[in-house]
Amino acid sequence: MVKYRKKKIKNLIKKNKNLHQFLLTIRDKLRIFYNQKRRSRFFWELRDGDIKLSLIYPLDSNSTFIDVGGHLGDYSAAIYKKYKCNIYAFEPLLENFETIDFVKMNIEGSEYELLEEIIESGNILKITHLQIQFHNFVENATERRKNIRNKLKKTHVNIFNFPFIWERWDIKNDK
Repeated sequence: MVKYRKKKIKNLIKKNKNLHQFLLTIRDKLRIFYNQKRRSRFFWELRDGDIKLSLIYPLDSNSTFIDVGGHLGDYSAAIYKKYKCNIYAFEPLLENFETIDFVKMNIEGSEYELLEEIIESGNILKITHLQIQFHNFVENATERRKNIRNKLKKTHVNIFNFPFIWERWDIKNDK
């Protein structure tokens, strides 16, 4: 009997979309009392944290801001708009980029692993221009560079090549 009533009440609530939405909103608000993250979010929003707290720093146009986990760049853009400072943004998730016009890579030997991953994932097709400084102090540097260059030839054209100094690759027009 109790199961039948619960099911009947559930069906009644689901049919009435306004009531259903109201109850979901109430449930969400009540979570503030027993869920620490919800409570923190509530007080953050109450204090207008995204504007009043997270953008207030003693920066100016001579300052440097490094955004590790830049996502789509909204926060960096807000910092730049406010302070006109130098910004370096890094985002580890390549799916957060639609197109990438230009990547300059000088990462002291880590370029091999990063490029191998970018090529393997297919995200190399998202990069229009690529300027790389390969480093020769990495184990098997010559062989790894050769393998990466052979893979890059499938999607990009080598514009200039000064081995272990700088080289530039531009995406092929037919891609």
